[in-house]
Amino acid sequence: MELEAMNTTTSRRSAASRAEALAITPSRRRILELLHRYRYLTPRLLALAYSNGGDRASSHVRHELATLTKHNLVARHYDSKRPRGQGSDQFIYTLSGSGGRAVLERDDYSQSRHQIYHRSQRAQGNYDHHLALSELQLILELGADGWTIESFRADERAPQSRFTAHLPGGVKHTNQPDAWVTFRLPSGQRPLYLFEVERERKNNRRTAQRLAAYAAYLTSPDARKMLEREGATYVAAVFIAANESEVERHMEYAAAALNAWPRRERPQFFFWNREDWYEQRAMERREAVGTPSQRTRQWTVNALRSPQAILRDPQLCDIHGKPRWLVPTRG
Repeated sequence: MELEAMNTTTSRRSAASRAEALAITPSRRRILELLHRYRYLTPRLLALAYSNGGDRASSHVRHELATLTKHNLVARHYDSKRPRGQGSDQFIYTLSGSGGRAVLERDDYSQSRHQIYHRSQRAQGNYDHHLALSELQLILELGADGWTIESFRADERAPQSRFTAHLPGGVKHTNQPDAWVTFRLPSGQRPLYLFEVERERKNNRRTAQRLAAYAAYLTSPDARKMLEREGATYVAAVFIAANESEVERHMEYAAAALNAWPRRERPQFFFWNREDWYEQRAMERREAVGTPSQRTRQWTVNALRSPQAILRDPQLCDIHGKPRWLVPTRG
């Protein structure tokens, strides 16, 4: 036991010394800060954030990630269950405790250290869901046009991030939206959007109950208190489904849930097809360069589109299937 404790202590000191030995350049600082902001990122998503929505800096970001990983400033996870077609980006990066201490102010690190530790130590996880939330945040922040994101809350377990709705028959349903997002519009309004990201099909009963819970909560006095607490002007729920057929299924159950209220009292429900976020992108890489076996490997990946392009057109629809923009700032 003494030898094991000594080895553990030595390992921690070695990790700390490696972290301290690396100079935190402005580029490395920016990468660490982006990992803290967006929680989980692949190299391709990190390059998108690093270049503010552009398609540059991929090689630079990968090089810096390798260095930061070697010095234990970032944690690297592998999701063996990710779909085919994701290329070599199956590694998922998040900030480590050493990385957090290196770039965050003491108070900020103290406030975030439990979440940072939890993400960096996660041996297994629902990585596709975590990445979907990071992609959503990237789309909203980098694709904003005339409006801004004041607050994006996700991946937290706190009472203010949950709500309980009372359904017919005395049934209580507690739900935690995947993301609480507060916008600021040019008019000065501050709408609050509650996002639900569905990666895979839930059974019909669970879908119907969840939509009914949102409808009951958003028309209740508790929702008005929540708006006051959040400092928001109004609230809407956005359901992000995996494909078009899932969007249609959600709309069907949402219509049934909203029939209990007069049209003017119905909450705002919007639906977003997650397939519209992506495009097929050709990739190539030279291998065994300078040898008789030199070759170029080519493949395609399902990559996130430009956030500006995603939000340029009305991608969402309302309960009646009418297309609309995410944020109603256009004439």
